[in-house]
Amino acid sequence: MNSQSALYFFRFFREISIVAVLGAMAVLSTVDGQTAGSATLTATLNDLGAGSGSRHYAVGWLTTSSGTFVTTLWKQGASSFTSSIWTQHFPAWETARGSSTALPAAPDGYTSATATSYAATSPSPPTTGIASNPIHISWNGKDANGTLLPDGDYKFFIEYAEEFGSHGTDTGGLTTAGLTWTKGPAASTVNPPDQGTVGSPSGGFNFTNMSVVWTPAAAAVPVIAVEQPAGTALTSGTSTVGFGSSVVGTAVPLVFTIRNTGTASLTGVAVTMDGTNSADFTVTASPAATVVAAGTTTFTVSFNPAASGARTAALHIASNDATHNPFNISLTGTGTTGGVAKMMVIEQPVGTVLTSGDTRSFPPVTLLKSATLAFTVRNTLPVPVHGNVIHLRINKVTISGPNASEFRVTGSYVKKINPGASTMIHVQFTPKSAGPKQAVLTILSNAPGQSPYTVRLRGNTSIDDSAGNETGNKNANKTAAVSKVAMPQASTASALIAAGASPQLLQSIADAGPRFVMAGINGQEYPALSFQRLKNPGSLYYVVEESSDMLDWSPVPIPWQVIGPIVDEGTGGERLTVRASTPVPAGKQHFLRLRVEETP
Repeated sequence: MNSQSALYFFRFFREISIVAVLGAMAVLSTVDGQTAGSATLTATLNDLGAGSGSRHYAVGWLTTSSGTFVTTLWKQGASSFTSSIWTQHFPAWETARGSSTALPAAPDGYTSATATSYAATSPSPPTTGIASNPIHISWNGKDANGTLLPDGDYKFFIEYAEEFGSHGTDTGGLTTAGLTWTKGPAASTVNPPDQGTVGSPSGGFNFTNMSVVWTPAAAAVPVIAVEQPAGTALTSGTSTVGFGSSVVGTAVPLVFTIRNTGTASLTGVAVTMDGTNSADFTVTASPAATVVAAGTTTFTVSFNPAASGARTAALHIASNDATHNPFNISLTGTGTTGGVAKMMVIEQPVGTVLTSGDTRSFPPVTLLKSATLAFTVRNTLPVPVHGNVIHLRINKVTISGPNASEFRVTGSYVKKINPGASTMIHVQFTPKSAGPKQAVLTILSNAPGQSPYTVRLRGNTSIDDSAGNETGNKNANKTAAVSKVAMPQASTASALIAAGASPQLLQSIADAGPRFVMAGINGQEYPALSFQRLKNPGSLYYVVEESSDMLDWSPVPIPWQVIGPIVDEGTGGERLTVRASTPVPAGKQHFLRLRVEETP
């Protein structure tokens, strides 16, 4: 310390004036006298006067009203400061922290090892006091460990020092008296008087324009919001939800959505009904009793009129929302005695309305072929009903019956159909064996009085023997176990022409004349396919495929296993016999087919 150094301590008067108390004790974040919030100290630090130094430093901290140290909140010093220099400049701060040595491990986390890491840039110029005047020091109501502290009186302190040369203290540390304020559920602003008079300039103050502002945090609260349909907000006490018309004894459901737009859980959620025709409106699916912040739940109300004419009721949603408990909604609907279109209509073909239990037959199908019927499902409700969209929901589609495995639903369909809209359900018939086949298509939905909805399915098939004959006495007794495959007939050729097939492809199909034979090789029986192909196929491509069930087909591996010589037919074609990749075990079936394609 140089010859001009001195330590000045002043015992200032501790009167404080409360300027404003903002707000009453309303809904605040208080738990057993521990109010969350923030306190901000604002102050201007002025030059110390006589013997003014070239550098200005300061530190701010907080204690309880009894003087127990809480934490250091703000420090500003030179980056070169060591722990001993902090001790030299701020003895009052060191004493408050309970230290007679340099920077002990205190609750604020400052230690000797980190002394130079929390120093801010040295302020300048010396004549205007500390940098960034006025200073603002904030506290979050918690200790250094993040624990919310009890309500009560607390004190801010500021210690200010200057120096001339290399860390030589000029006027020492000047410290405010404790700036007292109250942490609690009420907001407040305290303006302590100016403090720190020194000899020069006469009448000056080192700490001026001081204020402490305490702002308690608002408590988390639940807020209920109700929508119908989802996304359309309702207003408690004024909104009306209409169910439209329904035949007496027929229920029409609507789904309501409850949202918690607040910051605390919405609890005690329950729905009740009263009013003139409350018995016609029933809660068929209840909401969750608790909805977390930003969460949702739904409930369903069904309108099932007991009589014709206008029907009304009032719906009430109870909860812990302090503003809307209960949330009130008016309900309306109209009962009718008949003449009202059903919610769901099924057509096959389009334009031909079916009745549940009707029969639909597939066109004749040969083995290895499929036929498909398309069923149109329509939502016949108006668009919309008093602003409420009532969807037709297809819950499940199944196929049952003695030959159900040969009928299947293919592709996808819309499961949630808007009023006035439709979807198509495709059913495919693929026979596995000859003879008439039957099954039942069942559609489950939310259509009142129309679920389940059934359609009886009929199909017929036979094995076409016109494609070829077996050869060899040995093979004649085995072809019953090896089903033959028919090639496209005239109807198929006509379809190919309509699709744009070339004459070359059509002629190749007509000339192929495939037929089955059985080949005995090394004591094993192989099914084989004999057919004609073009010597110069051009864009045509021949594929021999095999299957054990006529549903899953795979190409016979290339190169083909050709039995016997390839015979020149003298018509630009040649006949060859290709065997299956594996022999046919006793009692098993194996199928072969020829596919002729035209490549682009």
